[in-house]
Amino acid sequence: MIRTAVAGLTLSAVAFTTPFADFGVASTVGLAQRLADAYPGTVRVDANGGLVVNGVVVPVSAKLTAGTVEERMAIATIGDQFSIPYPAGCPVATPSGDFDPGRLRNDAFFGALYGDSQAKVAKTLVRVPWFGSTFLATTTNGVDAKLRAVAADLAGRPALRANLVKPGGSFNWRRIAGENVRSMH
Repeated sequence: MIRTAVAGLTLSAVAFTTPFADFGVASTVGLAQRLADAYPGTVRVDANGGLVVNGVVVPVSAKLTAGTVEERMAIATIGDQFSIPYPAGCPVATPSGDFDPGRLRNDAFFGALYGDSQAKVAKTLVRVPWFGSTFLATTTNGVDAKLRAVAADLAGRPALRANLVKPGGSFNWRRIAGENVRSMH
């Protein structure tokens, strides 16, 4: 639960609240602009409406991939990333079926954003204190500072302390078991 909240810190700034269908080229430019707005100084839109992430041109498409979630995972577009919205507030029911916001990820986008190799990502990692333990967090886009802010906020909520100790971990460069998709944590 905490891992999902922490992983969503940066992307939640994009604020997609409803799933969208295939909007075509005009929406692709809008999607690129939303990402540029969410990651100022890191992501920009070029003169042709293309997405440039840390100097790397990343294909951007609002088109949604057809198929099951498992099939879509292997070839997810940036549009697919936002096709399953994170619910506002705290979910009260267990999600059903393939409802898994954040599961569909465009590898080229995240590789350009955070690093496309274990060595590149490892160079950005710092230890962040976490209730008697530490997390490895990237300094990219201020994720480490955001995690420290989350910890400071949670420290003022003693009723939650039992849920915050013994974290499951953080950085682990690997593929998801049984998939050809990289894990985001």
